[in-house]
Amino acid sequence: MVEHSESGEEGRTIGEEEPLVTEPVVTEIEEELQPEIDEAEVNRKEAEEFKQKYYLLLAEMENARKRMQKEKDGVVQYAVESALLEFLGPLDHFETALGFAEGMSSEVKNWAKGFEMILLQLKEVLASNGFVAFDVENGKFNPHEHEVVEIVETVEEEDGTVLKQFAKGYRVGKRVLRPAKIKIARRPTTEGEEAVEEESFQEKSKNQEEDKEN
Repeated sequence: MVEHSESGEEGRTIGEEEPLVTEPVVTEIEEELQPEIDEAEVNRKEAEEFKQKYYLLLAEMENARKRMQKEKDGVVQYAVESALLEFLGPLDHFETALGFAEGMSSEVKNWAKGFEMILLQLKEVLASNGFVAFDVENGKFNPHEHEVVEIVETVEEEDGTVLKQFAKGYRVGKRVLRPAKIKIARRPTTEGEEAVEEESFQEKSKNQEEDKEN
């Protein structure tokens, strides 16, 4: 039995489903939309590339900022250290002079106490900037920390023994800013040993000259 619809269309049985879109029609639609799909994919890839470039640029800017800040801090630290190094000599003399106050009158000792407080404040300024003093008396000569200003030949001490410290050394962290000025012991040498040492010294000097030429 065939029924008529209100619009008058005929030929559709009650309960009959809508006809399915055939595969050729789907393929045709896909072909029509393919340019838009390709363009969207290209845009997506470009957006991803721009995003990666943006993140890379941000990272480079942050690294540049940190590098500039580190360089700036280094320049400031170097300036501070250079200025404070200039005070170490007068500070040594100041401390040495106060050491003589022990044998003076009570009035001089009272004056010295005031200067000792000033000396303490100066040392606190050094410490606040990382300066650490180190002593080396009764130790062994270390070329990285000591500057030899006097050598004494003696058989009572081993070679390189520190006999006296003329000025303290100072370091910041592990870096030595000023080596300690010291006097060390050296065993007396015979004529044969002196000749060997002289020959060794000349050989080292010759090698150093050759290295410079190369």
